[in-house]
Amino acid sequence: PNPAVATTFTAQTWPQIVKGLLQQRATRPGGALPLVYGADGVGAHDKTYDAASFKTVGEALQDLTKLVDGPEIEFKPQIVDNKLRWLVRVGDDAQRELKSQTVHLFDFTARKRSVQGLTTKSSGRELASEVWGTGGRQASKALFSRAASSRLLDAGFPRMELMSSAHSTVVEQPTLDKYTHQDLALASAPLEWWSFEFHADQQPRLADVSVGDMCVVRIRNNRYLPDGEHVRRIVGMSGSSGSRWVKVITDEVSTW
Repeated sequence: PNPAVATTFTAQTWPQIVKGLLQQRATRPGGALPLVYGADGVGAHDKTYDAASFKTVGEALQDLTKLVDGPEIEFKPQIVDNKLRWLVRVGDDAQRELKSQTVHLFDFTARKRSVQGLTTKSSGRELASEVWGTGGRQASKALFSRAASSRLLDAGFPRMELMSSAHSTVVEQPTLDKYTHQDLALASAPLEWWSFEFHADQQPRLADVSVGDMCVVRIRNNRYLPDGEHVRRIVGMSGSSGSRWVKVITDEVSTW
C-alpha cells in the first residue's frame, strides 16, 4: 500500500473521523450530500485506511460501529425550508450510545391502552461455555483468542464451544481478546427480545420516540413475564402509512 494515498486520522474523536470520511467523499464529483454535523465530542483515536483495500465509506462506518468501544452512528432526516437534510449523529468516548434523555413508558396495565401485541422471543442458538476467536487476516498474521466460563456447566449444560471469525481483520491481540470475552458474555445465557406496538398519536407520541431511546414496559398478569417495570432499549421501529400503530423491537437481554 502507498502511504501517500492513504486516509489517516490521528488523535481524532469518533465524530471527527466520521465527518472526515464523509467530507472526503464530498470532494468527488457528485459526492456532495445535504449533511449537517453535530459536535466533535471527546476522545482521541487513530485510524488509517489504505487506498489499496478499496473500502467504501459505508463499510468504514460499519467497521467503526463494530469496534469494542466503537460509536453508534445515525443519519437523522430533517426537513428545513421544505428541503430534506440529514443530521449526522455520532457517539464519542463520553457517550457511545445515541439516545434521548427521556425514558418512555409503555403501560400494558392501563385501562385505556396505547400499546398492544406484546411478543417475546428467546434464543439459545449460540450458547457456549468456551469461545475461540481468530484474527490477523488483514496483516497476514495468525491471531487466536480464547475465553471460557463455567456458568453453563454449573447449570447442568453439556460442554459447548463456539468459533468466531467475525473479527478476522483485527491485528492487535488485546483487541481480539476483548471481542472474544464480549462474545462469551452473549453466549453464556439464552437471549430474549421483545416486540410490541404503540399508537402514534397517544403518549408517548411517535415524534418523540427514536431508535436508541430507553423505555420502561409495565406489565401485570402476563402468562409468561413477571409483573413489574422492565427497562429495555429500542433498537428497531417500523410502520406503514395505512396504520397509526408503530412496531417497536427492543434489544437482546440475558434471561438469567
